[in-house]
Amino acid sequence: MVSKARADNRGRYRVLGPMMLVIAALSLVQILSGGIWRLFALQTTTPMRWNISYEDTNGRKVVSQIAAPAGDSFNEGVTASPVLVEMELSRCASFSSYRFWVGPYGPESAARLPGEWMLFVRGDEGDWVLADSERMKAPYRNDTWYTFPLRGHKGCIQHVRWDITKPWNGNIFRLFRFQLY
Repeated sequence: MVSKARADNRGRYRVLGPMMLVIAALSLVQILSGGIWRLFALQTTTPMRWNISYEDTNGRKVVSQIAAPAGDSFNEGVTASPVLVEMELSRCASFSSYRFWVGPYGPESAARLPGEWMLFVRGDEGDWVLADSERMKAPYRNDTWYTFPLRGHKGCIQHVRWDITKPWNGNIFRLFRFQLY
């Protein structure tokens, strides 16, 4: 004959076994979903150095090498010609899209972004290939990323050339962050 105390313990352990199985299954799901989330997270690459060239309103050639804008910082200039931005990546990689950010500084930020442009890419060597051409039809919104596909190139990219043929509004251009992914 089994004592009453021993029978109570057996009942308690029968419940503990399935509970442990449920806890283990939930933990496994949480670990796997965290791993899967990292696989699908947007992996962006930001060119760290920009070479910018354009002609100012006095007809002088302006050429500058800058660190890529980060956070809310930006690069701005007054131009009488198209703006050429060349960027080099630290390594050659494949990308399907690019994007740039419109800063938070009100209507003047949105009005000074690119209105028309062409984006060229190339690997470590070789000729520039037209990867995209855009003409914005609607005004930009502040604090927003604008994303575009790389249409004309499917290989390794290490150099990017952004030919901004026309700022959105007038002759002042402003550039915030730029990324490939």
